[in-house]
Amino acid sequence: ISENGKSSRYDWSSRFRDPSRPLVLDVGCGMGVSLLGLAKNCATDDTQDRKRAGESGNSTCQSPSSDIPMNWSECNFVGVDLSRLAIRYARGVSERWGLGHCLNFVVDPAEECLANIIDSYPGEVRLVMVQFPTPFRFQNVNDDDDEDEDEDD
Repeated sequence: ISENGKSSRYDWSSRFRDPSRPLVLDVGCGMGVSLLGLAKNCATDDTQDRKRAGESGNSTCQSPSSDIPMNWSECNFVGVDLSRLAIRYARGVSERWGLGHCLNFVVDPAEECLANIIDSYPGEVRLVMVQFPTPFRFQNVNDDDDEDEDEDD
């Protein structure tokens, strides 16, 4: 149950090592390529390894068109999509890369995911990316008309 008394199927403490970290959300994530890249390049465990090795632990990445720096190593990542196949793929890669502590993928409509995040995520939402949605499939409802056109040829 979230702070506002609503039930949440998103148990953030089981999804992330530290659910109070800022959240980056990818709506329509497909196979999770964007989030996998962000989380892999700046995962907290990698940052700790670089610090031990004497390398810079600063993983602040800044878009050339933005004045807002993002420290990806301090974020959690959620990808949402309606495709179970794409989400299974993204989860598999995330698990193989050891990113489960900061990266999670869910199969849900965007509206439900956003409502759950607003209602129950304990940290701030730092960034929301909206990818291209699954295209609408046109159905040919006038099959008879198409047959008539073919007969005229």
